[in-house]
Amino acid sequence: MNIEKARVHYLSMNDNPIVRNKPVFCFDYKGYNLYILEEEKNESAYLLYKDESGEYWNFYNYAITYDRFDQVINNKLDIDIKEGYIEYCDSVIQKVKPIYDNLRESIIERIKNESFFNHVELQYLADYHPELCDDALKSRTAYREKQRKYREQRDQEYKEKISKTINDKNKIFKDKVNEMKENIISGKDVFSSTLEYYKDCEYPKVTYQNNFLYLFKEYGIEIPLKTQGYISNKLYSFNFESGNCRIEGKYFSPHLGKCLYDLKDKILQEKQKNNCEVKENMEDIDITESMF
Repeated sequence: MNIEKARVHYLSMNDNPIVRNKPVFCFDYKGYNLYILEEEKNESAYLLYKDESGEYWNFYNYAITYDRFDQVINNKLDIDIKEGYIEYCDSVIQKVKPIYDNLRESIIERIKNESFFNHVELQYLADYHPELCDDALKSRTAYREKQRKYREQRDQEYKEKISKTINDKNKIFKDKVNEMKENIISGKDVFSSTLEYYKDCEYPKVTYQNNFLYLFKEYGIEIPLKTQGYISNKLYSFNFESGNCRIEGKYFSPHLGKCLYDLKDKILQEKQKNNCEVKENMEDIDITESMF
């Protein structure tokens, strides 16, 4: 293990390729030399590639945890973690050695696969393999286009998933509201419950509202705040034929009873209006057109 100060090519904060003299930490693992920046030794460190002139290039392709190599090389391991650490170090060598030993061939393979090339890699190619530079640029462009299409597809799938979630929940909500209206008209017991729905398709914010209060609001029947609390907390059920009300406690507000029957009247008026509109539309259809 040793440290040498050498020229290192890496990316600036603006992703531009720059070269500076930096301390490089060099170490050997099973006969293979690995290089990292000395300043990154105690954190996740990118492996550096050493070119034929002795300069180092950070391609940002492979990051390692040097501490694991240090413990394996210097035999600092506890028995329970030794095997895992050795497997980790061996896997790094198995992955990196074939590539760094045959860098030009690996670059050609990446170009065939339309892989991404950062600006340090492009600068390296410009200096050492200019014949591959144009193809690497095309590969970079193709990769970005694939990523753009992937993001568009992912965003579209997400929108469709959200739309389905909203529609499914709101359909259940509408079905419950319509069933409640039918039970009111039929004079059945209607039980107090909490409706869940997406108001104005605002995902992921779910609106929770008492079913009676929802219908009062829909039909413009004003309910005092105190009575709203009474409905939410005390009302169990109401029969719209007999007027039988089940509540928690003994007191039942006559005003609430009036409001409930006002609600029934408005729902009946709406249904009669809808039936008339349907009948009028049917009368407007000239059935003689289908006779010839």
